[in-house]
Amino acid sequence: GVGTGSLSVVDACSGKIIKTFDPPLVGGKATWYLGTPAISGTAVYAASGSNPPLAGYVRFDTQTEVFTQAALPKPSSYTDEIWTVAAPASGSVWLSGTRAIDQAPSGVWTSKGDATGQPCSYLPPETPENFGRAMIASGTDVYQDIAATSLKILHFNDAACAAKAPCGTCLPTWSSTSFVAPGSTGSHSAYALRVVGTKLYMGGFAVVTSSDYLGFVAELDLPSKTWGPVFTFNPSTAIDAIVSLAGSPDGTQLFAGAVKSWDGSPKFISATGLLLTLPIPFGASPQATSINLPFVAPWSLDADARGVYIAGLTDTSDGLFIKCQSSTQCPTK
Repeated sequence: GVGTGSLSVVDACSGKIIKTFDPPLVGGKATWYLGTPAISGTAVYAASGSNPPLAGYVRFDTQTEVFTQAALPKPSSYTDEIWTVAAPASGSVWLSGTRAIDQAPSGVWTSKGDATGQPCSYLPPETPENFGRAMIASGTDVYQDIAATSLKILHFNDAACAAKAPCGTCLPTWSSTSFVAPGSTGSHSAYALRVVGTKLYMGGFAVVTSSDYLGFVAELDLPSKTWGPVFTFNPSTAIDAIVSLAGSPDGTQLFAGAVKSWDGSPKFISATGLLLTLPIPFGASPQATSINLPFVAPWSLDADARGVYIAGLTDTSDGLFIKCQSSTQCPTK
């Protein structure tokens, strides 16, 4: 059968699921997943699928407990994918994706919407064969990574781009230089971005050989727009990757959700999930401490003064949410 996405409310103290909500149809079609949630005020936004069947986003009002949905117009005749949402303080929602992901030339797909009306789709004028992946908002700044044989960060001004018709144009205000992970020889992908102070951190993976991928966390200095030190993570000869990032409340530590020794199988059964801790800012050769997690893929990560929160996939293909007392004290299997 075809699965559908859902949204659950979890008590952060007890770990119990309080309520679960099923999203509406998007464009008249079932929402087969909800991904990369972002919070803005009383609203929770989440990406919802790919084209086909239909890509878009849902908005969940935490006060009324009501979903609204928006379907995006297709930018190509092939499969178009929305990967990440970001929610600036303005109440708008930004989406990062890839148009024609299954047909060359692919290209970056950037969208912006709000709680009402038809969202706007924008196609940044970047070189074809780039993929839109991670995205994050910080104040009025929106950052999107584009991935190919290297990575680049695009910066957008939230206030400069329309959320509904008339859409007009929406161009990046600047882009970083290209980033290539040390030791890599092929394609790159970024799964997570996180802004901490004046630094932007990007986590993902890069190809070393056809079967060996390394994970990395790169540090971009925002005032100078220059790449700094890079943490690399390659403990196995299979696929190693950084899939989630969060900053400590005091801004002195970066937490990274890592996948170790994945063989490429769809359910990540071969993999081990880890929580890595790195100092902020990075030193010349960043080093991390690590602990194993009861996940094969810790996809979501956040932290506050009460602890570190992680959600992801287990080796039985179940979803799991845990609260760690600290970066070194997490529940085990």
